[in-house]
Amino acid sequence: MVWQHVKSILKGDMSKAALLASLLEGGMILALIWAMAQAHQHVEPPAIPVTLSFPVLPQQPKPEVKPPVKPPVHVAHPVAPRPVPTVQPPVPLPKTVDTPTPVPVVTPPKVVTQKTQQPAPKAPITPPAPPQPDPHILATFNDQVLGAVQSAVVYPYAARISHMHGRTRVGFTFLDGNVSNVTVLESSGYRLLDDAAVQAVMTAHYPAPPGNLKGQHLPFSLWVYHRLSEN
Repeated sequence: MVWQHVKSILKGDMSKAALLASLLEGGMILALIWAMAQAHQHVEPPAIPVTLSFPVLPQQPKPEVKPPVKPPVHVAHPVAPRPVPTVQPPVPLPKTVDTPTPVPVVTPPKVVTQKTQQPAPKAPITPPAPPQPDPHILATFNDQVLGAVQSAVVYPYAARISHMHGRTRVGFTFLDGNVSNVTVLESSGYRLLDDAAVQAVMTAHYPAPPGNLKGQHLPFSLWVYHRLSEN
């Protein structure tokens, strides 16, 4: 019928444009019919059955439930009292008296000792005393030693400006121009003056002792004066 319709159109007095349009419309209809026929002819592929298998886990054994253990029951049995043994009193033994055996007295023999006479101890030998110096010579030398000490006195500056004055008694031992064992016998009341007196004794220029005083330890005890009027 379509082709007949086309033929009738060709036979008519329609223009070429109308003819072309009719041809296009017919082609489209044919294409639509063919597509519908292909759609009906399409057959879906058969479904493939799939079987899923899962591993079967073994069932864990149930823990064995033990019945509770009852604690043992201790039954107290009565203890029969033990018989008390009877103690027999001790039988007293007869007393025995020991008679002491006399011991003979032994007298030791007398020992006779002979006395030996010991010699009498000898009397210690005392060296002869040195000759006593002439008192006049000793007094003169004493004045010379005192003058040497007084000449060596240095008045401390701090004591002078503080108006300290007084006298210090100094003792020492003299041997051939050397002195030792210098000590303060009586203080002046000022440490500065006492130290100055000791220093004067140790630094003084002493005279030579006289002939009979050489080599002898001569003890001296002198007054060392500190007077502000003399400085």
